[in-house]
Amino acid sequence: MSHELFVEGVGILGAALLLIAYFMATTKRWQTHSLKYQLSNLAAAVLLVSYNVTKLAYVNIAINCVWAGVALVGIVYIGEHARRQKKLK
Repeated sequence: MSHELFVEGVGILGAALLLIAYFMATTKRWQTHSLKYQLSNLAAAVLLVSYNVTKLAYVNIAINCVWAGVALVGIVYIGEHARRQKKLK
């Protein structure tokens, strides 16, 4: 597999994962505060940053870094919430 084809595949996978997560949240199949939604967003952002680095698309790199940061905040929030719930039991 050529390097260019691999890079395009990474970009397509990232975009698909982002759209799938958005679709699942919009159709209420996933909650936006669920771990699977946040992990999907994080993985999509990482894949898209990787793709955009090869294309030198700086604006997209910045946007996807922020997107990944938001997902990380969500993941931390979910973990903290789960810990608090466990302490209450």
